[in-house]
Amino acid sequence: MHGKFIVFEGLDGSGKSTQAELLKESFEEQGLKVFLTKECTDGPIGTLLRKEYLSGHRKVNEAIINVLMAADRIEHVDEINQHLEAGDIVISDRYVLSGFAYNTYMDPTFDRLTDTYNMNRLAITKCQPDLTLFLDVDPTICIDRINSRPGNHEVYETLDKLERIRKAYFKTFDFFNCGYFYDDDRDKNVRINMHVKTITCNDMNPDKIRYIIWRIARNILNNHG
Repeated sequence: MHGKFIVFEGLDGSGKSTQAELLKESFEEQGLKVFLTKECTDGPIGTLLRKEYLSGHRKVNEAIINVLMAADRIEHVDEINQHLEAGDIVISDRYVLSGFAYNTYMDPTFDRLTDTYNMNRLAITKCQPDLTLFLDVDPTICIDRINSRPGNHEVYETLDKLERIRKAYFKTFDFFNCGYFYDDDRDKNVRINMHVKTITCNDMNPDKIRYIIWRIARNILNNHG
């Protein structure tokens, strides 16, 4: 029995981490084993990213951050596949689409998207989600939530960047809508389907969002086990 892979995507401050936890609880109430994970991971590369670069403690070109994110994801996908092979439901707070949005938000052109595909090709070809839930929240709401938190902001947590990243997400969705992508190295089309469902959450309370997510996510149980 192979497990199922569900990804939450969205801006910082969108509530995706909270909803990932709540969905884990909902599946566990059905007696299912769930592995909840995140990107950046708690591995050596992910820890370096959070403590040194995303925190702004060490200033570097964003291209370096994106390369490290892709490297962290390569390690992550092996862990994800181990749990899927064991029959678990895997829920991840961010995955490949974050790599696209954050790598292209300053210049979401087709060429930049192609470069990002090449950087994330191993993760894409080894493990694609059964469901991606994009929690769409107005960036002004997200920044208000971020500002209410204790501690320092990460480097992407400004209103201007959040607005650009949101646009980059939708550009990425359009990029993947073709269903296939030409892989130069293998000289063939690669099938890609992230199974994205967008939920507009601006005026909804967390319980309502949880209900909507459960109605969508529980359908994968029909093919589980």
